[in-house]
Amino acid sequence: MPPISKPEQRFKAASGEQFTDSGRIRCHGLAKSKIRIWRETYEDNDTPTDELWPECQCGQTAEEGQYVCRFHGGKTPRTVNAPRTLLDVMPLDMAEKYRAIVASPDYISRKEDINLIQVRRNMLVEDLNKEADSEEIWGLVHEAVVKLRKGDALNALKYLEQATTSVDNKNDVWQEIYRVEKLLGDMTTVQMKTAKDLQSMATTEQVTALISTLLSIIISSAKTYIDDPVNRSQFSAHIATEFQRIIGATPKQVIDAKLAD
Repeated sequence: MPPISKPEQRFKAASGEQFTDSGRIRCHGLAKSKIRIWRETYEDNDTPTDELWPECQCGQTAEEGQYVCRFHGGKTPRTVNAPRTLLDVMPLDMAEKYRAIVASPDYISRKEDINLIQVRRNMLVEDLNKEADSEEIWGLVHEAVVKLRKGDALNALKYLEQATTSVDNKNDVWQEIYRVEKLLGDMTTVQMKTAKDLQSMATTEQVTALISTLLSIIISSAKTYIDDPVNRSQFSAHIATEFQRIIGATPKQVIDAKLAD
């Protein structure tokens, strides 16, 4: 996979003008005429050309499927490369964050997420304790009835609004607690399954050790039961070929070492 070109990097970083007035991609090369004018105007011959971006961006339209115009190589035939991955078309800042996540040893672990959800659940329980209980809500309703009997409809309405708001808030908290508990259960199940799958996966070292042991047994058996050196050599060569076909790597060095014993 060839590296991303400088013009493409500039386009994805959106540090210059990405498009022309017609909506097409603008050339992301540096115009020599603008560079010359810049250096003459500011008497600056020391600043590297790349650092004159985006002030000296070319004003031409990029060629179809390119990030540069024909004057900056947009007409140059391109070689056909393998299909590009998602990383190649991601914005640069997003691609960097993606690589950082994948490189993290905790990438396949959900422990951090589970802990975060548990914290949220505890916060919701605390919020639930802060909400008015049934006795307090009925107290507000009672005060509203008292105000109504006194003809104070305005304050009665305020007490009723407080009571209904408390009920709604409490219901909302309970519903979120239910959603959080369900999410926590799902993620815990996934984490347990991942841990189980990892435990069942053989490491490269384990596979290599197994292959080495099998080869040792085969070569040792060949020495014991095949007297003819020619047949023994042909048999060993055949085994080496088959192992190479199955695992994609030649065990010749291992066999040579065993034959040398």
